[in-house]
Amino acid sequence: MTGETDGGRRAGLSFGALLGDAFRALAAYHLVFVAAVAAPLAFDVIGFTLLERWNRSHGANAALSLLADGVFLALYMMFLVALSRAILVGPGSVKRPFHFAFGRREGLSFVFALVIVGALSLIVALSIPVLSLFPAIEAFFTKTLSAAGNMPAAAVFNLTCVLLSVRFLFIFPAIACDAEVGWRRSWDQTRGIAVILAAIVLVSLMSVTVLKFGESRLEAYYGALGPIGPGVVSLLFDVCYYYLEAVGILAVAIAYRQRVGLPADQR
Repeated sequence: MTGETDGGRRAGLSFGALLGDAFRALAAYHLVFVAAVAAPLAFDVIGFTLLERWNRSHGANAALSLLADGVFLALYMMFLVALSRAILVGPGSVKRPFHFAFGRREGLSFVFALVIVGALSLIVALSIPVLSLFPAIEAFFTKTLSAAGNMPAAAVFNLTCVLLSVRFLFIFPAIACDAEVGWRRSWDQTRGIAVILAAIVLVSLMSVTVLKFGESRLEAYYGALGPIGPGVVSLLFDVCYYYLEAVGILAVAIAYRQRVGLPADQR
């Protein structure tokens, strides 16, 4: 693998350039996207729908829900690794027309993702008693969350996740292209560009949030779409969610490639 260079660190590492490159890459690798998204999208649509019906019929089952979340995370790691490899190694590294491969790269990504999510969840949980030490701030957040439902809570959690985890984002493209992986290594590689990476992730998350809001508004009109219409509309929104997330994944992979000085489509 080529060593890091000043040119590799700086060239093209701007918010606009990375997003533009990511959109162009996704347009060029649209068949890769279709192949990579098939498994997580199918589980998202079918698996979680069946789980929801089970919970309504038999009551919530925490173990079953945890298992479903684990399966989905594993499938999502396949999606993430496939897109990253398309950028870093080449589109030929992704099986088509249907990509289903859970091996060492996906397993390692799964473990690192679990550690990051677990650590962030612990930090958020520990912040609750700390927040209680400041009654005015706690009252403000309690009132805001109660008035507006779960969306602000999700936004606060997502923002916290982005700010705390962005320095470790390069772990995943490094795994995808079989490069050296480590917490400290990712921390060093993202030095000076963390704000750009955070902005990319936040734009991706905010775009998905806006779409979800739009979908929730359309649900009132689902009755006029017939028995199949609501499912089709929901599926289209799900594809849009994954498309926006793919833009973020590709942008991070492109930033990693430029940061460490990798040539395009090869290690």
